[in-house]
Parts: sequence; C-alpha cells; structure tokens
Amino acid sequence: AKALSRKNVKVDKTRLEVADFVLSDTVAVERKTAEDFVDSIISNRLFEQLNDLTEYDDPLILIEGRDIY
Repeated sequence: AKALSRKNVKVDKTRLEVADFVLSDTVAVERKTAEDFVDSIISNRLFEQLNDLTEYDDPLILIEGRDIY
C-alpha cells in the first residue's frame, strides 16, 4: 500500500468482506501463499471464498510462493 501511495495511486484501507484487494467495481483479488492455498483446499475454505468472489465480474486469485506440493 505504501509503495502504491508513493506512486500517486489512491489506496483506501478498509476491512473487506470479500477478497483481499478490490481493484475496481468489477475486479477483486484473493491473495494466498502456496501453503495457505493448499490449506484452504483441504479445509474447504477456498471454495467458499471462490463462491463469494463471484459477486465481482472479474475475480482473481493470486498464489505466491513455490512450495505448492
């Protein structure tokens, strides 16, 4: 958020019910580490989160890391 603000990008910090970032009225991003992604699948939490993301026209999932297996 700080890096974006320094580049004159408007950043509003607020708690979201759906997604980790909202980029526009149609785009939301759910961000996960590789470990959290796997844990979310096992716990069934991922599928609930994906369903919630469908309120946006263009939902995205960002998976960070390499140790997915």
